[in-house]
Amino acid sequence: TAKNTSVMVHKGLVYPGVAPRGYVSVAGQPAGVDLLTVDWASQPVPGQELTIVVSQAEWLSVQKQADDGRFYWTSEVKETPVLTGTITTDSRGEAVFTWTPEVGGQYKINATVVDELGNAVRSAAFTWVSSGSQETYVSWQVENNDRIELVADQPLYQVGDTAKVLVPHPYEGPVEALVTIERGQIIEVQQITLNGNSETIEIPIVEDYVPNVFVSVVIVKGGTVESGSVGDRPQQGESNDLGSFKLGLVELPVDNAVKEITLTLTPSQPVLRPGETVTFTVQAADWQGEPLQAEISLALIDKAILSLAETANQPLLDSFYRQRGLGVQTASNLVLNLDRLNQQLEEGAKGGGGGDGMMGIELRSEFEDTALWDPTVVTDENGRAEVSVTLPDNLTTWRLEGIAVTVDTHVGQTTVEIRTTLPLLVRPVLPRFFTVGDQAEIGAVVNNNTEQDRTVQVTLDASGLETGAALSQIIAVP
Repeated sequence: TAKNTSVMVHKGLVYPGVAPRGYVSVAGQPAGVDLLTVDWASQPVPGQELTIVVSQAEWLSVQKQADDGRFYWTSEVKETPVLTGTITTDSRGEAVFTWTPEVGGQYKINATVVDELGNAVRSAAFTWVSSGSQETYVSWQVENNDRIELVADQPLYQVGDTAKVLVPHPYEGPVEALVTIERGQIIEVQQITLNGNSETIEIPIVEDYVPNVFVSVVIVKGGTVESGSVGDRPQQGESNDLGSFKLGLVELPVDNAVKEITLTLTPSQPVLRPGETVTFTVQAADWQGEPLQAEISLALIDKAILSLAETANQPLLDSFYRQRGLGVQTASNLVLNLDRLNQQLEEGAKGGGGGDGMMGIELRSEFEDTALWDPTVVTDENGRAEVSVTLPDNLTTWRLEGIAVTVDTHVGQTTVEIRTTLPLLVRPVLPRFFTVGDQAEIGAVVNNNTEQDRTVQVTLDASGLETGAALSQIIAVP
């Protein structure tokens, strides 16, 4: 026989966390980094000294000959420390490290903490710096294709934010760029001039961009009589009059909360008797709490039915505003330029989820699975509406589900529950059927829903039946 197990071995008693406040910053301007120290259970550990080392990542790209005889670009990164400092976390295990990058490029921020046992634990995060108005050439990684990697400064945006997108390209000198906002179609087009190879472009986030939008940048570099390449950077002494281009694409996720209707359903009473009338007050508001005129569908359903077959509807906001694909293709005739393809082959730049009533007791006979279905309830200018319904005789919990939509496709949904019951309930306990000669125990369950003890008389009224006990009994029900 054989048996094995596994254990987790921690590097130390404390773990550091590093999170730049923005993935993209500007040279010459302060940049903040959030720091955190926690234990094995992710609980804050206060008063920990962190050593911070900021290193600049410089990409060195060269062409190497492969086994097929062609030359391909390979890139190696050289990390050079540019700043070292220390900082101590506060009583919540948090700290903010502020530094000012001098030049554009990619940087790695390392944080090291040493625990009481002498164990050093490290954590790191990358951040990108735009050279801004500086005319400094930044060495970015060179790939064997025509793509560049755009970098957005935040993982999620709110309506009203301004996204900053870094455009790291290999060209030197002013180049023309086509900037498009896309999702399913081309939403906006702008032609700009990039003077440096690490500039940022600003994209105002508007409500139409919910839940996400894509930024595409196509950079075209015209041919010159003096061009060679270290990457695509021109070098004197070589002849090449062919143009080239680079394409970058980045997704900007946008919080869909601005599209959600805050829907409130308030019953006039939470507990009622069968046959009574309940009034539901409907209130609709937008994400800022302002009244909203909306059309609402209301369904009051017996919860017992829903327990057997729960609704298959997914959250309404996700149905309308889930993350969407790009749906746009970008093409350039330079891709099919024969001279350019020949040059690439020569240089190695390869492109690439009820029971009956008796003795005068009121008879309950109206039993329904759905007490209300009204798909066209419209709130007024104050975002308010009222709906009244006479409840069936079911003794149950009713769930009211409201689904709302506006003419400009704001959506929302919510539920509320009420209960129908009686002060005193009698439920017979009987076999489902009898045959002649059967012997069975017959009983009744009595529920007292009042706040006082009760003495009640339970009577069995039957024909063709012989019993060994009294047909009427008086019992105390606490």
